[in-house]
Amino acid sequence: MCELKGMINMKFILPIIVVKDIQKSKKFYEEVLRQNITLDLGSNITFSDKFAIQADYADLVDADNFHISFNSNDHELYFEENDFDELLKHLEKFSDIHFIHKTKTYPWLQRVIRFYDPDFHIIEIGESMDTIFKNLYNLGMTIEEISEKTCHPIEYIKKSLDL
Repeated sequence: MCELKGMINMKFILPIIVVKDIQKSKKFYEEVLRQNITLDLGSNITFSDKFAIQADYADLVDADNFHISFNSNDHELYFEENDFDELLKHLEKFSDIHFIHKTKTYPWLQRVIRFYDPDFHIIEIGESMDTIFKNLYNLGMTIEEISEKTCHPIEYIKKSLDL
């Protein structure tokens, strides 16, 4: 067996998204997405769901010809919610949300909604698949039927349901 000397032991920590106005973004993530702050360094804020927002990024990077492009639609932050109906009611309170689309149901039965944060980063919130599995199981469906309906492997569903 080949031994690798000096191997790097790198660990991914969290994604950081660049924002224009840290206070506006902080308010959005706290109020709209109900995120809890674990560390607030002023121009960098980390949330408990393991992502951070960063203002003044171009200054931080300090590289020639460095340009930040907002509204590129090339990534999203994905969240799941157990009570999707309650989430929809909550989102109705915010008239300034720019929706990409309202509730959409996919073939695997998951409902999702997508919209933009204040800097036009895509936010997707999906109904928790664990909740979907539980609801179908409580309706009397077998694990095999749930697997067929949701396109998820049987072992994954069993683990989700603690079976």
